[in-house]
Amino acid sequence: MKLSLDLLLIGSTVLMFMGCSSLDRAIQKIDCDMRLPGIFRVKGTLDTMNENSCAYSTGMKFIILEETLSPPIAKPGEMLCQRIIYALCPSAPSQTYPVKIERILFYKGLEACRFTSTPELNPGTWNIDVKIPIPEDAATGVYALKTILTFQDKNYEKLNEFEVMTE
Repeated sequence: MKLSLDLLLIGSTVLMFMGCSSLDRAIQKIDCDMRLPGIFRVKGTLDTMNENSCAYSTGMKFIILEETLSPPIAKPGEMLCQRIIYALCPSAPSQTYPVKIERILFYKGLEACRFTSTPELNPGTWNIDVKIPIPEDAATGVYALKTILTFQDKNYEKLNEFEVMTE
């Protein structure tokens, strides 16, 4: 109970000293700080198949339900959190599929760095959570993160922007 009270008091204090957009960024940063990297199951295969109108007999179906990057404003040395939520209806029970995920960070139109991972996708609905470090020496400005997910020779691309502020 004490933890809940402390969080309530912190929330009240934040509300007193911040505007709505600042509060939203603060909540996103707290969410990012608490999020663990990894792949986490949201729904089982049968629930996912029912929700997406698919069956083993109709073949594999892959859907990216959501992709987010937060917080929208960060400081050098902080972490960004990216979440990809996907639904996968397999063509056979418990079948997994390989995927390639590239994350390319751009600054002023130039590639600053690239991260690549090759996880196995499991059937059902899953979150893929990653933390992306902002370099300690990152300059102030607008950056872009391009995510390319390659699945069975098809690319799914998403571009997100975020701002790095030193103050």
